[in-house]
Amino acid sequence: MFVNINAYSCAGLEHNEDAVYTAEGLLIVMDGASGLNGIHRTDAPTDACWLSHTAVALLAEKLNASERPIAEALEETAEALRQGLTAFGYPEEPELYPSGSLMIARRMGEEIELYTLGDCTALIRWRDGRPVCCCHDAAVTRLDNAVLTRAQKLAESCGGSVAQALPELRSYVVENRRLRNREGGYWIFDPSGRGIAHGQRLLLPAGEVHSLALMSDGFYDIAQLEGGPTHEELMTLLENTPAAKLVEGLYEALEADPLLDRLPRFKLKDDATVAYARVEP
Repeated sequence: MFVNINAYSCAGLEHNEDAVYTAEGLLIVMDGASGLNGIHRTDAPTDACWLSHTAVALLAEKLNASERPIAEALEETAEALRQGLTAFGYPEEPELYPSGSLMIARRMGEEIELYTLGDCTALIRWRDGRPVCCCHDAAVTRLDNAVLTRAQKLAESCGGSVAQALPELRSYVVENRRLRNREGGYWIFDPSGRGIAHGQRLLLPAGEVHSLALMSDGFYDIAQLEGGPTHEELMTLLENTPAAKLVEGLYEALEADPLLDRLPRFKLKDDATVAYARVEP
């Protein structure tokens, strides 16, 4: 079972497009992203909010206390989301759909099943003292970092800041997002279901795992801060400190960097979500 669960989800700006679910045998984190098309048809504050919260609720219903394949549950969830968007009058064009990075951890007898699709991060602490394992699909990160590097160079050449340079580079961000669910681009969950088969699935011996944490990239910023915690230190913090307090400290540090120079990023604060649990053998 998952015990000593420490979970929290917080909006970085106005609306929280992340979602989280925790139970004694199931952890889910989703980081939603609106399309770059400006469409807003759902009854939620943003279509990414609707996607992440609806998808996580459906997956929790399908996977909690169940051993059915995660990919099968995701296919059914994608179909339900497609029908929902159609009912809202959404264009039936996968490129326009909202999307979301997704991470699921499920206790399956003597094993823990970990499924990841997109750029969420999992940290795994072992009982025998091995270094904390970090599971992260770097495809989106590489694309984002290429744009942020351009922003830093542009800021340096113009004597400005990353925040001032980013609007000049929006075309690169749009170009990257058009690589969604394409070979040579990146794979992510959306109602088309195209990325599901490309998710990574790991089976971990439950008896060897002390604890694990699933987090959105907004929460993982805490480890990217100058002087921020190592993976080992972050797991210790999550074991002993309310996640809400950690996010509060993270946001204070980000707000102290309004020009985005110390930690180059696309917005002042991203939504931050984490689900930590110790594993009971």
